[in-house]
Amino acid sequence: MINVVHPTNLRLCLKDKTISSQPFHERVRNDKDLWHGFKANIAMAFYDYARQYQKDIETNCLNESDLHEIANEAAEHFLRLWTSG
Repeated sequence: MINVVHPTNLRLCLKDKTISSQPFHERVRNDKDLWHGFKANIAMAFYDYARQYQKDIETNCLNESDLHEIANEAAEHFLRLWTSG
């Protein structure tokens, strides 16, 4: 089980043992695979939402307002996927 002790720290609990980790942002920054995984998932959330948005409004051209909405919705989508259990 992983408990969030503080927004930047994670604690792994195994039965009666607790292992604290370095702050999460440091783990992401220092782990090439973790960095790549987050980067890919964030990029795909944006890509997927942008493609769906284009289909919904039936256009291939996006303006600044469209991109702003897409970025916010993609971030929301990423966070929902990341935090779903």
